Amino acid sequence: MNKMQKLAATAAVSAATFAMTAGSVFAATAPDFQHLGFPKVAASATIRPDHAATLKYGHLVVHVPAGAFSSQVHFELLEGAVQQFAMRAPKGEKVLMDFAFKATNTKTGALIGKFAKPIIVSFTDPAITAHSEYWNVAPDGKLLANPLKPKIAGHTLTHGNLGAPVGWIITTPAMAQASGPMEVVIKNGKFNPGIVHLQKGQRLKFLFDGMGTDHFVVRGVVTSPLVHVGQSWTYVFNKPGTYHVQMKDMGYIQMTVVVK
Repeated sequence: MNKMQKLAATAAVSAATFAMTAGSVFAATAPDFQHLGFPKVAASATIRPDHAATLKYGHLVVHVPAGAFSSQVHFELLEGAVQQFAMRAPKGEKVLMDFAFKATNTKTGALIGKFAKPIIVSFTDPAITAHSEYWNVAPDGKLLANPLKPKIAGHTLTHGNLGAPVGWIITTPAMAQASGPMEVVIKNGKFNPGIVHLQKGQRLKFLFDGMGTDHFVVRGVVTSPLVHVGQSWTYVFNKPGTYHVQMKDMGYIQMTVVVK
């Protein structure tokens, strides 16, 4: 079983449990969240029943498996204003992303509220931690904790959705985000993670867990002092752009830093 199959299996169990937990929340048709706080169409696709589709918007990836719908649909990924949800977020939580789905039967024009297979959402961001949360946004705007915890691996949060009776937001503890710099580790001949996304002015800590000594090099910008095993070096990325980082003596060990 490959990674996507494992994610799909996990999401299927999660979404099925959610359906049972939610009870009558799933209906034949869904609320139109484009008029309920998520006005922007961030991505869209027309999907046949036997076709899969992947929609991407920023750090959000939505995978629609083949067979999710019994008829052709026009599927839209919707987004609202993060600031609006931030005002309603639980105390101590920072909103990282908000989104909703709108699936329209292309023949009848009806909105579809329940899917035959779970649609898998993955969101990757340096602010994602083991304490990040996945919340439902009801049609009346109320926030409710999703009864199923998301799967979190590194800085990626994954969740399955078997319908569109609600919208969603992803949050992370505000204190955890401000507690210190993001960290990458060099070990076994590679950087982990190999790519990170930062905000302008954010610090990145490089921890050397390799062999011997070496320097970290942000190409064309700066070279760190000599670091030994167990030592670290922290750099503040103050300008937006894409940076390539490598080891000075082991130049084949590389990573990418994207600053917005």
